[in-house]
Amino acid sequence: MSLDIGVRIFAGMVCCTLLAPMSFADTIATPSARLPEMVHITWHRGPDLPMGFQESAGGIVDGALITSTGFSRGYLDDVVPGKKNKSPREKHLKETWGLKLADSGAGWTALPDFPGTGRTAAFGIAVDQKLYLWGGCEWNNPYTFKDGYRLSRVNDQWQWDKLPHLPLPLGSSGIAEIGSKIYIMGGSQYFLRGGGTYLTNLIENGSPFGSHLMVFDTADSNPAWKALPPCPGTPRCVQAMAAVGGKIYVLGGAAGENNPSGVTCTVVDNWQFDPQTSQWRRLPDLPVASGSFPSGRIAFHDRYILLIGGYQYSAILDPDGKTRPPYGTPSKNDPQKDYFSDIFVYDTQTQKFGTATPLPMNIHLPMSVVEGNRLHLVGGETDGFTLDGEQYGHNPDLYLIGELKASAK
Repeated sequence: MSLDIGVRIFAGMVCCTLLAPMSFADTIATPSARLPEMVHITWHRGPDLPMGFQESAGGIVDGALITSTGFSRGYLDDVVPGKKNKSPREKHLKETWGLKLADSGAGWTALPDFPGTGRTAAFGIAVDQKLYLWGGCEWNNPYTFKDGYRLSRVNDQWQWDKLPHLPLPLGSSGIAEIGSKIYIMGGSQYFLRGGGTYLTNLIENGSPFGSHLMVFDTADSNPAWKALPPCPGTPRCVQAMAAVGGKIYVLGGAAGENNPSGVTCTVVDNWQFDPQTSQWRRLPDLPVASGSFPSGRIAFHDRYILLIGGYQYSAILDPDGKTRPPYGTPSKNDPQKDYFSDIFVYDTQTQKFGTATPLPMNIHLPMSVVEGNRLHLVGGETDGFTLDGEQYGHNPDLYLIGELKASAK
């Protein structure tokens, strides 16, 4: 796969102005046991999904929670009684569903299929009652995509229309919005590696596209992606990214295998970007070495950014390209199973980390949308669990709702 287009776009970019980073003493992680609870969450199940899947993309449009694309592995779900038809084996999805939040008892409704190739790891966000969705990957050539589409409701009908392509193929990018503008940062590309293994690459031909930042103004009459100063931190994908108070926050993530360790690494350095000054500023590192967080509308009260679930790899990759061992012990609802139940919280006002009420299961990368005082979680990746007497498998057909409340000081 050629990256010539991406290299040309970013090679001539003017350098960003970087504010002085915090000292190591300021950025070193705090043991999780000492972190305060910042957000209390009361969990309850919503109507189950029509299918079990992971890494879908979506948002809230016209009062409906939308989920589109994703991947169904069909692993472990086969043993869940009565759910085999919800777990197609190794399927990249085009399916799109909507749930009217004012009438959730009516259940999920099939909407027009995503018009591109079925895929996972696409990234999307709702702006002005329209869902914008780009990129993603599948396990066949071309592996990674750069096409984009917009879903909206016109004359009481749902319809997709094409958007300008990304400058280069990307999956698992962070995404956020400020007003009419959509920002994406980082991401990965996928390549076939012997025996059917797929490798994420964050640096190729000297172009650190895992660090890039781009903006797309939906209000422009002829919108196009524009490059902004790249993040000076570790190139990454699957990072938490959110907009709070007119600034962009990039927290955690994972780095591909093309680094000195030769393995996928956790990313712990965190950054803030100010679109008004085009300056990046380093924030405190994560309190526990954990990454792979949902992105988009994940901020509560325009203050608290929720880092949901996560995963810890065997090494940390730092901005200088060096690796080190992970630190801290992530939490698990079920210690015998994989994935995590943590929800870390970053308070953008105090610039400190805390926690929220843990998830009622271990889960990885559920689609996550904060709406007012409510957190919507859709699908994800698990080792199987039982919740309220209902069994769920590797890709759960679970829609989980969290009622959010800021904890007392």
